[in-house]
Amino acid sequence: LMRRASRALFPRVGRRDQIVRTFTSQVPSGWELKTARGSDIGSVVHFFGSMGSRLVGSMADMLCNYREPLVPTEHPQLSHSWFEIVLPFSSRPELRQHYRLFKTETLRVGKILEVMDALAADSCVRYVRQSLKPGEIEADDWTLVTAALDRFDLCQPLSVHRDLSLRCFVSFVGETSLEAVVEIRQSELLVGRSTFVMAARNNVTGKGVPLVRFEPADAEESALIASGSANRARRSKDQKDSLKRNPPNEEEVEIIHRMLTRERLPHVQSMKSHRRANSLLMHEQDRNTNDKMFGGHLMCVALELAFTNAITYTKVTPAFITLDNMFFLRPVEIGSLVNLRSSVAYAMEEEGLLLVNVQLEIFDPSTNSDQLANDFNFVFQAPKGTPFPAIAPRTYTEILMWLQGRRRLRYLHATHACSDVAIQSRCS
Repeated sequence: LMRRASRALFPRVGRRDQIVRTFTSQVPSGWELKTARGSDIGSVVHFFGSMGSRLVGSMADMLCNYREPLVPTEHPQLSHSWFEIVLPFSSRPELRQHYRLFKTETLRVGKILEVMDALAADSCVRYVRQSLKPGEIEADDWTLVTAALDRFDLCQPLSVHRDLSLRCFVSFVGETSLEAVVEIRQSELLVGRSTFVMAARNNVTGKGVPLVRFEPADAEESALIASGSANRARRSKDQKDSLKRNPPNEEEVEIIHRMLTRERLPHVQSMKSHRRANSLLMHEQDRNTNDKMFGGHLMCVALELAFTNAITYTKVTPAFITLDNMFFLRPVEIGSLVNLRSSVAYAMEEEGLLLVNVQLEIFDPSTNSDQLANDFNFVFQAPKGTPFPAIAPRTYTEILMWLQGRRRLRYLHATHACSDVAIQSRCS
């Protein structure tokens, strides 16, 4: 009975779920390919290698392809940062069991996020190591921390029976931070892409470590620089225009006025009725190499709380499609008590889209107060034609969350890397 209920709630991925249009890869060409296997992978990817037992268990059957420049150079090159990890789900039953979403044939996206976070850090480490000047800072005196996840788009469910390829490379270098892209492939199709922002920090002073920017080798790398500059400008503008800093604009004030003064319709429900919460202890087993809580783990628990909220709101199984504009505001210490609060912030019923906001706060029992550590925006899509209620805010805090959700969801719907046809085919 439990298995039947699970299959009804989480249907299998079949031919109808195949992607119609996939991403275009951003990986520049013309680099020499090398391969590392098993225990040798740790010499190529430090973070993933040190956390391998937690993320994938045994490294025995793992494969890592990496690229280096054909001609040695004193100047940093993007080629040093490129590598690919292949997760052998087709041949490793225990790995499938570790990543399987309940009794379905799909992978837990939250667990894949953990791997992606570690790999993005490794890509940046490979670049930073070649760009540090001798005598300027010792190799053990600096570290990398995840500053933000700019965006993660997924175009189709990930099958638990097919090998998963994750390709990583640095795409932009700022003064003390780097932008790293992680691409997801299954059956040679590029089905997902994420953009992480990593910050280089001095372990002694806590200040940023100056980085050497690469000189583009060709038009492809020049395009990466332009894209990274545009991403940084957009993040800066988003923070500047945020409703946490500025009041709603004239159009938004008019929308809220109409919403609060008109007669409440039967299908409109309050935001308060669609909230979920969870409290968790932060254990040492989920730490990163800097002895703080692993950012990938925090993203995983937040995503799965948002997924729960999306299921109870839509009464069906929606598909995850985007994680957007997430910043790590402060590190979470081992032993902390964190509170996660999830709210359906905004929904577009005709498109079947909903944005679920999750706030992760560190609770201090001595003062009975919370400190915001992370603010997540997850976007899900229900199967076409699924009816679900409209959301109406009542308090000013809810109004700001609703308006911010409206801004983000409308922007994401217009700019999602997958076409509407691809999204609908996945959910139909």
